[in-house]
Amino acid sequence: MSPLLTGPPPRPPPAKSEEDLSEDEGLERALAQAEEFDVFGFAVPPAGDALGESGKAYALWFEAKALRRLRRFEARRRKLKSPGDWTSVPKSALKALLRKGVPPEHRGEVWWSVLGCQQQHVPGAYQQYLDQVLNPKTCEEIERDLLRTFPNHRKFRCAAGRGELRNVLRAFANHSPRILYCQGLNFITGLLLVVFQSE
Repeated sequence: MSPLLTGPPPRPPPAKSEEDLSEDEGLERALAQAEEFDVFGFAVPPAGDALGESGKAYALWFEAKALRRLRRFEARRRKLKSPGDWTSVPKSALKALLRKGVPPEHRGEVWWSVLGCQQQHVPGAYQQYLDQVLNPKTCEEIERDLLRTFPNHRKFRCAAGRGELRNVLRAFANHSPRILYCQGLNFITGLLLVVFQSE
C-alpha cells in the first residue's frame, strides 16, 4: 500500500539565480557554460550557435593575417628610438599602423605612449585618490554596476578583476569631483583595463 499524501508533494529547491551564487559558484557556472574565450577574453558562444560558428571561422581565417601583422609590428617596434616611445614614429606611419590594428599583446604599450600617459604620470597620485574617502551614494552606484560590466569577459568574472574596476572608478570619482561616477564609465574603464591589463 502506498503512503497517503497529506499535502502537495515537496517542491525541489529553487535554482539559484546569478545574484544568489557565490563568486566561486558563479565563475564555475560561467566557465562550464563557455569554456572558450576569444583573444580579447570574451566568452565564445557554445558549439552549434550560428554566430559563434561564424566567429570561429573568421578567427581561423584571420589567424595568418594577424601573424603577419605581428611580425611587421615587432619589426617596427625594434626601430623605435627608445623602447615603448611610439611618439617618435612619423605620424603617417603611426596612423597606418593604428588603422591596421595593433596586436592585442602590444595595445597597452602603444596606447600608453600615444595618449601621452608617461608625460602626465604622477607617481603616487593614483594611490592618493584611491585612499581618499568617497561618499556612500557614489560607492553604491559603482558597486551596482560592477556585475553589469562585461559579464561575459574573463577578467570581470572574478573578484580580482572587479576589484581593479572598483578601484579605478573610485579613484576617478575622487580625481573628478564634478563628475564623480555616471553609468557608462564602467564600460570605458573596463575596456581600458582589458587593454592595459592592470589598474
